[in-house]
Amino acid sequence: MEGICDNTREIKGVNPDKIDKMLKDFTTLINNANKINFSMYLTPKIYDIAGKKIIYIQILEVTRLRKLNGRIWDRTHEEDIDII
Repeated sequence: MEGICDNTREIKGVNPDKIDKMLKDFTTLINNANKINFSMYLTPKIYDIAGKKIIYIQILEVTRLRKLNGRIWDRTHEEDIDII
């Protein structure tokens, strides 16, 4: 059970017992300079949809290249392009 199924758009939800750990892991990752080379202020929100828990994180569009795990990525429309 992980969020929303990409193919069917069925809401599966996340395990409510794992939400706290998922949020802590996400916060640790987003603040790790060895993983992501820019600061982002992201506020995860928990929603209950049809009795299923969803974690929503809005990530705004940026205009410059980003580095993730030592690779440089560029986002174009619906895909991430591995530049280097």
